[in-house]
Amino acid sequence: MSEARAWRDDAWSPVAPAPESELDAARQAEAAADRRAGEKGEEGEETHANPARAGATSSGDEARKGAAGAEGQGKPPVPPRPARSFRNGASRSLSTPSSSPTGPKATFAAREEINATIELLCGNAQSFVDLHVDALVNRTNERLNDWSGLSSEILARAGPMLEEECSHVPSKCHIGEAKITAGCQLHAAYVIHTVGPKFSTQYETAAQSALHMCYRNVLTICKERRLRSVAMPLLYSRERGYPREDGAQTAVRTIRRFLDHFVDDFDRVVLYLGNDAEDTAHIRRALALYCPRSRAEEVWSMSVLPENTGNEWGEIVLEDRRVRISSSFPSVTSTVDGNYMPVGRPGPPPPPPARAFTEVVYGVDTLVDNLAYTRLLERADDEDFKDMVALNIIYRGGNDMMGRPIVVIAAANLTHEVREERLLLYFVHVCDKLSRHPKGFVVVFFDHPGASEHLPGLSWFKHQYEEVIGRKYKKNLRRMYVVHATWQLKALFWGAMPFVSSKFWDKFYYLDSLEELYRYIPAECILLPSVVFRHDKRLEVQAAQSWF
Repeated sequence: MSEARAWRDDAWSPVAPAPESELDAARQAEAAADRRAGEKGEEGEETHANPARAGATSSGDEARKGAAGAEGQGKPPVPPRPARSFRNGASRSLSTPSSSPTGPKATFAAREEINATIELLCGNAQSFVDLHVDALVNRTNERLNDWSGLSSEILARAGPMLEEECSHVPSKCHIGEAKITAGCQLHAAYVIHTVGPKFSTQYETAAQSALHMCYRNVLTICKERRLRSVAMPLLYSRERGYPREDGAQTAVRTIRRFLDHFVDDFDRVVLYLGNDAEDTAHIRRALALYCPRSRAEEVWSMSVLPENTGNEWGEIVLEDRRVRISSSFPSVTSTVDGNYMPVGRPGPPPPPPARAFTEVVYGVDTLVDNLAYTRLLERADDEDFKDMVALNIIYRGGNDMMGRPIVVIAAANLTHEVREERLLLYFVHVCDKLSRHPKGFVVVFFDHPGASEHLPGLSWFKHQYEEVIGRKYKKNLRRMYVVHATWQLKALFWGAMPFVSSKFWDKFYYLDSLEELYRYIPAECILLPSVVFRHDKRLEVQAAQSWF
């Protein structure tokens, strides 16, 4: 059976010529570099450039003899060799790092801990489904019942219980999203299901964003669930027309950026490549580009790196697609990109992200909404909320494992003396700054029997959602957990479905107990009122009694 190999130890390198035997030639090139280092007496160069990767270009056997020697004498990078461009395959000449030891800083610097975490696995499907990891990733369809390709191998190996688990997932898994189920008969404790995008040249940016979100959502679930090892196949497919090179770069770039933030939370991230030589070549080149292992690969990376390498999470954002609101609003006879569309003739629909953005931003109503919210915020700043603080209805309850602030709403503490308007002002007072947090924010709502009598009605919620609450709340809300929901509250949310965006419901979770909540937010991360603990215990006792 094939075994996963850490990218750090992979023999292939873009700064070496393509040999008949890649492994032998790579070792010979590294040994030659060592001999040249001894002859020239060059010391400490790569240690100065990147201490974490000192000696990374030494031969595999010498590199394992201990770090002491490597720290005393750094190994110089491989000298100039022709390299193939990622984009067009053109041959390029590299300048040696030794010629500029203090040269420009690499956009993607070599990081030993990341290169040791990422692993490559080639082989048949059995070698993937039998991996001993915390989670396997399944590229599937929206209903999680794809019996083709690798997905069928996972479903067959996991047994009928996994099918049963998937059938009870409350909502579809849309493109770019991820859902988690138990691993059942797999060695992996969990299976994370995701749906890759279809590729269209017309909507290329949307496809790239969707693929980026596939990888990012998978890793986010691992981070939130404390799953330290995950194995994933390529989440883009030929069946959906996704270009292999572009897919590889999006995948590796997203993984690298995520590990830049959270590498300490992972032991293994295994990329399964099957037996496809083309995919293996593209992934290796992308890894050398975004996860260089030496100063030589850093220099090579800088010479062929695309101009746009995305934001801090690796997502490509095109500047010319960013729409700015100006004093003159676009008319209904123009498209999002500003192209003229004759009246009476239906023009091409804008790409999905642009259409969603248009629905939220364009129009005078948006300015009116912003003005209404600004006035509301000014009023909230002038209020004295000592009574609301004492009631402990809405407060910041800590940060989740992703560093996102948690807003706790305890419905049990709401009384009939609290007027709807004052409740809204206090909500804005607490949440305004949190909603602007760069990582977004999380809301945990604890329901309680009888609380619905004090909650505002559906029409009030509809008005605040549509006309007052700003776009930043809707956009920056990352999760909403509703714990101990009563049927009255569920009916209220059900009535809100027609006027609330489907994107909101994708972030929405019903949880029956604190035990379920702690799977998403550890107990030590959130501060809860005593009334919540008492109610949870009461429900636990009732459930036990009903069982008997």
